[in-house]
Amino acid sequence: MTRGGIDRPMQWKSKIRLWHRACMVRSLAALTVLGTSLCIEGCMDSPLPTDEASLSATFHLDGSTNNEGVEVVLPGTAYRGYSDSDGHIIFDNLPARTYELLARKEGYQDFRERKITLEPGDHIDLGIVHLAAIPRDGTLEGEVAVEDLAAASVTISLFGTSISSIVSATDGFFRLADIPAGLHQVLFGYPDEPPRLQIPVTIEAGKTVRLPRLLPGLRQASTLPHPHPLPTDVIDDVTDEPALPTPSPTALPAPPTVQPEPTVDPNAPGIVKGYAFYPDRQDHSGILVRIVDPPLQATTDAAGLYLISSVPPGLRTLRAEAEGYEPLELVDLTVPAGQLTQAPRIQLPVPGASQASGAVSRVYGQVILADKGEQPGIPVSLEGTNFTAISGRDGTFVFNSVPSGIYVAIASLEGYEPATYEIEVPDDGEDVPIPVITLQPVAIYMTVLETNPRQNARKVPVTDRVHVEIRLSERFIPSALKGAVTVFPQVAARIETPDSDLITVDLLRTERPEVQFETSYTITVGTSLVSTEGHRLERPYVLLFKTGGPRILGSRPEAGSKGVILAPDEPIWLDLNQPINLRSLQEKIRITPNSGEVPVLRQERTAFGQKVEIQIQVSPKRKFRITIPSSIRTLDGQKYENTPYRIEFQTGDYDELPDRNDEYLNEINDMLDY
Repeated sequence: MTRGGIDRPMQWKSKIRLWHRACMVRSLAALTVLGTSLCIEGCMDSPLPTDEASLSATFHLDGSTNNEGVEVVLPGTAYRGYSDSDGHIIFDNLPARTYELLARKEGYQDFRERKITLEPGDHIDLGIVHLAAIPRDGTLEGEVAVEDLAAASVTISLFGTSISSIVSATDGFFRLADIPAGLHQVLFGYPDEPPRLQIPVTIEAGKTVRLPRLLPGLRQASTLPHPHPLPTDVIDDVTDEPALPTPSPTALPAPPTVQPEPTVDPNAPGIVKGYAFYPDRQDHSGILVRIVDPPLQATTDAAGLYLISSVPPGLRTLRAEAEGYEPLELVDLTVPAGQLTQAPRIQLPVPGASQASGAVSRVYGQVILADKGEQPGIPVSLEGTNFTAISGRDGTFVFNSVPSGIYVAIASLEGYEPATYEIEVPDDGEDVPIPVITLQPVAIYMTVLETNPRQNARKVPVTDRVHVEIRLSERFIPSALKGAVTVFPQVAARIETPDSDLITVDLLRTERPEVQFETSYTITVGTSLVSTEGHRLERPYVLLFKTGGPRILGSRPEAGSKGVILAPDEPIWLDLNQPINLRSLQEKIRITPNSGEVPVLRQERTAFGQKVEIQIQVSPKRKFRITIPSSIRTLDGQKYENTPYRIEFQTGDYDELPDRNDEYLNEINDMLDY
């Protein structure tokens, strides 16, 4: 029978001729590389594993160029040391166990790593750790609204200290820095005169206390030219939410000034707009707000808004009332002719508040977001009471009719850390200001989602490299990767970013210093890596793994293959990461079915190990199994960690070869004839 113009016996004869020629080429190649093979084998000897481990780190003191003297202890042990001028410290010869590390230096915040597990032979480097300086002083800032436009300046000082500031009366903004933490009395007055007002303020270390945006006393401070606009009692847009009117404790009394003449019809009616709230509800609809004389009224909506039109100009009394709550009146509300008047916010008193012993006070303040500044809609409450308020457009809030006592004001908003401030309401009915409350965004950190190899992996395969992947929870800025990834012990490495959230680290065996067998490595991703959202790792991420030893990397055909077509001269290949003892392999290799022939073995060195040819006689449509026993060793006597190793495959039907194989055989015969 013929196929493709060549008799089947002639096919095998052609292949045998090709095989003999190939053998001659391989023999010459073997002589060429024989001199270099011994050197390559010697260079690939790996160090023996040790039973002890080491731990290192580098500490940087924020604001200092000298990082010497950081005390580093391993609590529960006798290990203690101090960093050098570069901030580096290393603990050698540590017994394998789990440790806690504590670093501290006077004037800086402590660093603590609570769980560091060391296995025999591990070398863990925590990378660069920053120690932040502990703040000792605070800052006070705010604004002073004065009534006398002719006043040249205003003095602000701290009682019992030399800290003071003089500001322009037309500016009013002040800032006092480097204030020792604690309770201070802030004094307000005019130069060369006794203080007119005194306010207690608690200063916290490392923080800025801002007094609330102050509003006018007897006349509107919004008429003052001011780079930091103050809220006003009158607005032009009826649909806007008003700023919360809060009386200024620092509005300094001054002689009255002449008001300008009105430019509108003095008898034109005005409009009164405002907000009225329940003290214990979210829905503020149904509150009746009325002008006492003449009788004009309106009802609030769910947001507490009301609008009363056709109000005769002059001084009016505004009254708010609702069933189950005590009414509240605002007396002498000025309604200008032909204008919109924004009334102060009204919060109905808690039922029974007027019967409480002592007078009641108004508590007010301002809450801002650290990243967005003044925002409306921030809830503020007094802990343990029904007093609740919502910040206005400028962040201000007010609690009316608060009985005397000690309270904790709580401001909270989703996505931000809640903030509290303790206040004491006196029994004399005086208004109580709360320093500006600043809500900080909830800290968001970038995290490591997964790694390959996994954390604390053992026997990580070594080929021409060790490939490591670290996937993060956020995309990061590629330029920030430089210097953010370190490897210990030192090894030739290639660090890349194939994806914007993926770091790959290849520890190379083809460059020096090359990656070693059975050695512990740590890859540290530092906090200098920044995501595109501006987030960092909360702390350096340390990936620990241990490389494996000599192993069989694979075969051709692969284990489990079916329909394998092998020509008589086509060998089976083994890939190894360390040269094998070929004579021992030839004696101990087991082949099933056993044909009785001795397999022909040949070797080919690679840059990272060895390829071994196994030449055996195969037949079509048969199952074969090749077993490399565990007694096989490398040239230097090491055991292959994945032996016994088995290759099982099934050959195909040679008569079912596709036509392209016949074309391939024709090409080979043409080459031989040539």
